[in-house]
Amino acid sequence: QQGRSPFASAHQAMTPAQHAEDQIETVPRPLEVDILRRLLADNRKFGPVLRGGAICNHYSMAMLAAWGLGAGDRELAQLHHFLDDRYRVPWEEMPAPKVQLHQGTWLRGGLGDLAAAAQFREFFLQEVQSLGVDGLLQAYLPQLVLGQHKGLFHPTIRLSFALMAPCSNAEEAAEALAYSAARHEPLFRAANHEFEEDLRDGAELPVRPSLAVDFAELQARMHAAWCDLRRLYAGRAYDGHGNSFKVLAELYQDEQLRQVALSYFPVSPANAEQSVLLSAQMALQLYKHQPGLTTLHAVTGGHAVSDLLPRLHGSAKVVSAKLYWIWLSTLFVEKGAPPVVRWEDDDFPPGPELSWPEVRRLALSPIQGTEEADEVMGGLGDQEPQTHCIKMVYTCDAMDKKMPHPLYIEVASTVARRGRPW
Repeated sequence: QQGRSPFASAHQAMTPAQHAEDQIETVPRPLEVDILRRLLADNRKFGPVLRGGAICNHYSMAMLAAWGLGAGDRELAQLHHFLDDRYRVPWEEMPAPKVQLHQGTWLRGGLGDLAAAAQFREFFLQEVQSLGVDGLLQAYLPQLVLGQHKGLFHPTIRLSFALMAPCSNAEEAAEALAYSAARHEPLFRAANHEFEEDLRDGAELPVRPSLAVDFAELQARMHAAWCDLRRLYAGRAYDGHGNSFKVLAELYQDEQLRQVALSYFPVSPANAEQSVLLSAQMALQLYKHQPGLTTLHAVTGGHAVSDLLPRLHGSAKVVSAKLYWIWLSTLFVEKGAPPVVRWEDDDFPPGPELSWPEVRRLALSPIQGTEEADEVMGGLGDQEPQTHCIKMVYTCDAMDKKMPHPLYIEVASTVARRGRPW
């Protein structure tokens, strides 16, 4: 039957725990990731955005985040039960593509149009079969960097998860690029004009001695930018509690904001990755100040951008880092420019009592199907944001491995304990 889940035959008659246990004991698993592979493949039948464009399809990202935190087959099957029943229903599979795209025509194939997702999917699946994942990203990712922020970074995040998947990397990467193409829109109107040449394959930036700065100088300048923005926008009375998306859309076009942000941002191909890691830690402070949809995706989006930077050529790395910094600085202004301290500041509290293994287990407890977990965490329930809880803890864990900081485990512990991201 069209749109049926791989677990649908026993779906209605079983409790979540029975449902998970039955599948794990009866499905042959030559590899540890057999169930994960099947679940990812099943989700690729559906569009990247569900319910008529109202909500992102988080299914694959949540599954991979849970797997990254250590979830086994039983937990993945349990997570599937909740997401499958209460998240992807009603079943609506991706329609067939309307036109066939080619290397010379794909940019004219509906860029920025969600209705074109199917044709982009078909195109990138064909390309990854001939180019491989590395070749696919080298050929097409730079041309999508201008829209890396779209959908609160979800296409970028999905691509990041595709690259860490223990299986189905090629199919997941093609899916994520199709999502990126269908959601593509430059961050601000002049972005194409400002960055188009830098995103071309083989583009090289001029060598500037002023960009050769060390870690301390880099973060000092970034914090100086936010001090200037705090002063310049103090009279606007932004506090992050209004219509955030409307305010952000207006601020994206604010040339003064962009100029101030970039004038203090000495980014180069050599320090682009470090600059994004610094930016993401500043984003984490915004999230701690005001946990919410936009601040959470500032962190998970920064994580994804940092994962993808090594896949870009030098000048495209710089553009990606700049665009993330502009987006984050815009969010900083919209949230009322709260206090943000430097990486090594002594004001950070000592680390929490929990260790990372304990935080991971706590984050996964809602999908372990036990009465104790339901009593403590409330289970996943029927609301979508809990997928962000698992994803946020995974991001903090992954970012702490890249450049350790006590704030990561502090925030991850808080999110895992309350079972909700905001």
